[in-house]
Amino acid sequence: MFDILIVGAGMIGSAAARHASMNPKLKVGLIGPEEPQSRDIEDDRDVFAAHYDEGRVTHQLDPDVVWSIMARRSIERYREIERLSGLKFYDERGSLWVASNNEKIIDLLQQCATSQGIHCNTDTEMLRQKFSFIDLPPHDKWIFESSNAGAISARGLVRAQQTVARRNGCQIIRDVVNKVTRCPDKAGEYPMRIVTDSGTEYFAKKVLLAPGAFTVSRDLIDTNLKLDVKLTPIIVTLAEIGEQDAEMLQTMPTVFYSGGGRSGWWDNIPSDSRGHSGFYMLPPIRYPDGKFYVKIGTIRGYIQSEGLQTSADLKAWYCQKSHTDHTTALGRLIQSLLPGVTVKSTHRDSCVIVQTPTSRPYIGMVHSSLGLVTGGNGLAAKSSDELGRLAITMIEDAWEDEKLTTDMFRIQYKNHE
Repeated sequence: MFDILIVGAGMIGSAAARHASMNPKLKVGLIGPEEPQSRDIEDDRDVFAAHYDEGRVTHQLDPDVVWSIMARRSIERYREIERLSGLKFYDERGSLWVASNNEKIIDLLQQCATSQGIHCNTDTEMLRQKFSFIDLPPHDKWIFESSNAGAISARGLVRAQQTVARRNGCQIIRDVVNKVTRCPDKAGEYPMRIVTDSGTEYFAKKVLLAPGAFTVSRDLIDTNLKLDVKLTPIIVTLAEIGEQDAEMLQTMPTVFYSGGGRSGWWDNIPSDSRGHSGFYMLPPIRYPDGKFYVKIGTIRGYIQSEGLQTSADLKAWYCQKSHTDHTTALGRLIQSLLPGVTVKSTHRDSCVIVQTPTSRPYIGMVHSSLGLVTGGNGLAAKSSDELGRLAITMIEDAWEDEKLTTDMFRIQYKNHE
């Protein structure tokens, strides 16, 4: 029997478990499977996640101030989480934003920096010299956020959050939830019933759903309402480089680009009507296989699809191994951006983004005993600790925040008035 049972042991769910476990009066549980050893369509497993990765960008600047506030609060707690867990996951390398002169994002970022008091360097010529190993168009604008920005290990952050939560008394259950319902006797002390793939039943006073894309593909919301979300499959590319090249790039920040780019950059990469597109790129990171990879993904290059609805759809996407034109194009883009580096091989990786109409996450109560946090919109990794904290304050009916109000995260449903 649990006071709060959290379904989904990813970045947000694990953060929520840590925050809930800080209250010694609560019996807290977290349910989610271990990372799979393989992605094979023939395996029985059908639940995967985007946090099975070593590289995520983190930064305070954001065109949307709400995301900026959530990121800043999360980043301010990174070192404390590392200290409490004894695990390192944060590399404070800084974050570089570059855009064509006619892109609105630079003005929005500068407005964010001013309103939130974020120190940034906007001396483009000085920054070009500082990061001369990155080859970008000559007339673009640069903004550099040197502190409270860089890269995090998604795996490492999840592991750290769960380590602290477990030490605080949280019970971590390695299973997959199949169904969440209200008990027939809704007046009982533990009104929520949770059934896992193994057939085990758990009961809780309140349940918080945080299973990402799998929120809508399993029987988790005990209503006839359908969340207004879109599951968007995306491809990223990991470019393998040698140790010597990784050493040469040891001062490289995370990089965001938006604009016209150079000739050939956007070949086989979706762009807008002006021929503009964008990408994010991480510095070299050593992965579990011992090799260094530069990770790159496109901002406008999502692989649009309406077909991801069931667990089988999601499994098929995560298990795809084809080497697409998109992956090859991203590998060429890295070679153009880092001309002094040799790309030894390129590898595709897949994930799924939960997009909302508001471009902000949903954090709300489905009913009095069931809470929900979902809708990362491709931006949630860096802000996951604050998202988990907000979700727990919500489910404990203790939300008091002048800057982030509940109306900003209200759940929307399809065909519901």
